Order: sequence, then C-alpha cells, then structure tokens
Amino acid sequence: MATDFVAAFATIVGLLANFRQERQSQQELTHRDFIEWLQNHRHEQLVEIVTRTQGLQTQIDDLLQQNFSVLAAKIDTANDLLARILGRVEGFQGLSASLVPQSQFSSQALLLLRGLVESKDEAVCLMRAANGVASPCRIPSGEGAEYEDERFLEADLEFLADSGLLRRGFKGVDGETSFHLTRGAVQFVNALGARV
Repeated sequence: MATDFVAAFATIVGLLANFRQERQSQQELTHRDFIEWLQNHRHEQLVEIVTRTQGLQTQIDDLLQQNFSVLAAKIDTANDLLARILGRVEGFQGLSASLVPQSQFSSQALLLLRGLVESKDEAVCLMRAANGVASPCRIPSGEGAEYEDERFLEADLEFLADSGLLRRGFKGVDGETSFHLTRGAVQFVNALGARV
C-alpha cells in the first residue's frame, strides 16, 4: 500500500509539472483544474487518490499558486535528488547514469554515510578554523568510515544534508557544525546492502 502512494507521489509530481507547463498563462489554477486535466488524460486512479487523500488538494493548490519558474526549479531539484538516490540502488544505476550523468553520489560521501550508520554514532561534526578551512572534530569510527580526502568533507556533508540523508544541527560559537543521521539515511544504506 505504501509503495502505491510512493509511486503515485512521483507520478503526481511529474504530471503537476506537465499540467503547470501547459497552463503557464493561467494564473488562478486549483486542484479542480488539475483533476479535470487528469480525467481528460485518463488518469482515473490518480484522480481517485487526489480526491480521497486528506490534505492533498490543499497541497496541490499551494503548488499551483507558485510562480511557474519557481515550481519548475523545485521539481528539477526533486528529480535530481531522486536520480542521485536511485543511482546507488541496484538495478537503477544504469538508468540514472544514462539519463542524469551528473547526479552521482561521490564514493567518499557514501563511505562517510555508511560509516556513520554502521558506527552507531548519531552525528558528524566539523570545526571551522580561523582561516575558514573546515576539518572534522568527530567523524564516524565504524568500519568503512575511512575518508580519503578531507578537502571534500564539508562539500560531501552539505550534499548529504541537501539530499535529506543528514540533518544540519547546531552551529557553535567556535565554528563547530553538526550533521545528524536521519532515518532515511539508515534505510538508504540498508537498501544498498554491502555495496557502496
């Protein structure tokens, strides 16, 4: 059942983008317009989901009120994130690499994430020196936590946070920044299995 809603979510996001692009000139679009469009394009199952899922119509209305270019940018970001994640799931690597070649996780970012999950630590932190250079004040100690090139540590942590796999935490007065593990990260690493 949850899988059906995840698939419906991805489909609705894509179709919302198509619908909004077709109707760029129209200002006052609502979920009713979208439902009608879905019916005209014979997406009966999605019509049922949109009409029966509490709160979904309001969320669609909110998205449709956004400027088209803002909405398109958000959808591009979501698609890029999905491609990055699917690019590491067995069976989807080739598809992701072919369609969105620039959307690959760095192997160091994956090692860092796997190390954090396997170490049972809950956070990674960075200390920013007076010269602006960031260095780890605590990195995961678990197996597989080797981090080869610290020059990219901050960029990989920011990427993992932007991907929703880590959550940004405190910023200390000493320049310390923390990045905390999310449930999504644990599920993602578990889905990858032994492979990085």
